[in-house]
Amino acid sequence: MLTPHQTRYTRDKRQTVVRDWITRVFGLRTLNLRFRAERVLEEALELAQAAGYPQEKIAALTAKVYANPPGEVGQEAGGLGLSLLAFCDTAQISADECEEREIMRVLSKSTAHFKARIERKIADGVCSEDLLEEAA
Repeated sequence: MLTPHQTRYTRDKRQTVVRDWITRVFGLRTLNLRFRAERVLEEALELAQAAGYPQEKIAALTAKVYANPPGEVGQEAGGLGLSLLAFCDTAQISADECEEREIMRVLSKSTAHFKARIERKIADGVCSEDLLEEAA
C-alpha cells in the first residue's frame, strides 16, 4: 500500500506529464483556467451522460450552482477529486487505474489527431475559441 506522500507524488508526476503533453500538443494558449474549466465541464457532462444522468436536470443544477457565490479554486478542485473518487468507488472501478489508462491512451495518439480534434470541437462550438484567444 502506498503512503499518502507516495500517492501525492504519483499524481503530481502524472499532472506534470499531462501539462507537458498539453503544452506540446496545443501550446500555451490552452493553459488558461477558464479554458481548462470548460474541458473539465465537458468531461463531467460526458461522465454524467455515461452514468445515465438525465439531461433535463442539467440546467436546474447549473442555475443552483451559479446562484451561490463562487468558491475557491483549490477547494472546488479538491471537491471534484473527492466526488470522482466516491463516484468510482460506487461504480466499482479504480479512479487511479482509469486516470492512468486515459493518460496512456492520449499519449499513444499522434499530435495531429488532437490538433484536428480541437479544431473540430471549436467548429462544433464545444470548445470556446474566445478562451483560447484570451490565453494566447
